[in-house]
Amino acid sequence: MNMLRNIFFCLMTGVMALLVSCSNSSSEKLPSSAEKFIAKHFGDSVEIASVERNADLDYEVVLSNDIELRFERHGVWEEINVKRNIFPSSVFNVLPQNVSEYITKNYPEKRIRKIENKRYGYFVRLNKPNAIELKFSKAGVLLEDEELEDVGKVNKDNGQLPSAANLFIKKHFGDSVEIYSILQNMDLDYEVMLADGTELCFDRHGEWEELDAKTDNLPKSIKALLPKNTIAYISKNYPEKKIRKIEIKRYGYRIRLNKPSAIELKFAKNGSLVEVIDESKN
Repeated sequence: MNMLRNIFFCLMTGVMALLVSCSNSSSEKLPSSAEKFIAKHFGDSVEIASVERNADLDYEVVLSNDIELRFERHGVWEEINVKRNIFPSSVFNVLPQNVSEYITKNYPEKRIRKIENKRYGYFVRLNKPNAIELKFSKAGVLLEDEELEDVGKVNKDNGQLPSAANLFIKKHFGDSVEIYSILQNMDLDYEVMLADGTELCFDRHGEWEELDAKTDNLPKSIKALLPKNTIAYISKNYPEKKIRKIEIKRYGYRIRLNKPSAIELKFAKNGSLVEVIDESKN
């Protein structure tokens, strides 16, 4: 009888282990198009070290050689970051031919480290030293060619902000606020820097997308832009902290509190907490 009981226990343990294994693998199952992409460009024998879903429901994949990939929820590639690995030649096929020709002609000694599939086209980052960032349209036409050592230079040729953005700035930062620069990026978003270093980002219609106070505290009126339960959570759990940065994301809001031990909080659109990231524990 004891022997039968032991056999039954072992069988049930094995079944439970199998069910748990299947549950874990199904929760991290990539869309078939993403699996085919990896097999085509990185080989059938490549090992997938991890698959995670981020807050935007994108798939973040790490291969056994530390290459990082990101796919949107349907399996379309969004980012390839090869780190220090050689960029697979087959991956050039995801870019327009004139992109690879431009890189080969103008930077024959450089290696591609990262590419991103953007709304405007393609973002390509070449290796250090003096890393290069290139931006191309969907048709492969060069939009921008920039050495990272030059990043930070401010274009003082201020553009014209949409009225919604102007009203937002005046409401929350005052009529007398000094705008240091206005740039329109490749996504046609407006990047605004105030004289005190505060950075704001607005979409093409003038709706706010990001607020970054750098070293100063964001105005108190900004709190009215967030759900009440979000502010209540921060006030209760981090009464000594100041909000340094707020981003509107597809899932809701991403909020960064001040250093030391900077805290990042993610909230759903209804204001409920999604995730807490404590950098002091990393």
